[in-house]
Amino acid sequence: MNYSQFLFSQLLSLYDEDFANLAYDIQYGEAMVLHQEFEKSNFNVDILSEYDCIINYLNNSYNK
Repeated sequence: MNYSQFLFSQLLSLYDEDFANLAYDIQYGEAMVLHQEFEKSNFNVDILSEYDCIINYLNNSYNK
């Protein structure tokens, strides 16, 4: 797991209580899949920080 994937998984756990309550080995697999979706999304842009891109993606995905 690299920094980007770790950051994504940590932020995801703040947005998704079900994800946060999963066992870590299951979280890992799910986070990797969701991180790949984020990387392909229109939210992953070069003009914002990675943190801001992930937050925008999660806000959109979880309607916050």
